[in-house]
Amino acid sequence: MKAVVMHEYGGPEVLRYEEVPDPVLGAGEVRIAVRASGVHFIEGHLRAGGGEGLPPAPELPAIMGSETAGTVDAVGDGVGAEWLGRRVVTRSPSPGGYASLVTTPVSELHELPHSLGYEAAVTLIGTGAITLDFLDQVAPAPEDVLLVLSAAGGIGRLAVPHVRRLGTTVIGAAGGPAKTETVRGL
Repeated sequence: MKAVVMHEYGGPEVLRYEEVPDPVLGAGEVRIAVRASGVHFIEGHLRAGGGEGLPPAPELPAIMGSETAGTVDAVGDGVGAEWLGRRVVTRSPSPGGYASLVTTPVSELHELPHSLGYEAAVTLIGTGAITLDFLDQVAPAPEDVLLVLSAAGGIGRLAVPHVRRLGTTVIGAAGGPAKTETVRGL
């Protein structure tokens, strides 16, 4: 299979698209033919070797990516054949999503409705869940004014339009003309 592999820490230039062995399918797992993978800001820090207040840097060589969406193409022992061919998304407990194939426990799968694309599903499985948790805690109302920092980022792009639909006044903060224009469009 093909994967984006990191053999050393550094900038994006350390990532290599190369042939690697297929992942080994374990009991209770499925293998997904990947159609979309989530990419996060923190992965850039981990790629650089981590830092204070961050999770530990991955062991090398590493294939990053814990959020993936695609189609189940194989099942391990103890997993029903009814999963084969299903469109799914996962936020797997282990990385490996920057590849054409990934394995994950069947317990981590969410089946996708046909109306939801792979890219949107990957966005919603992690960033969407965090955004919903944030909005549940804040519980914005029409009479509120909400300041959203990094409003052009992943959470901001989901939160700003949702909060506006509630009738809440939103102040979106972002850095630079392109990002502030993005926020205005939300």
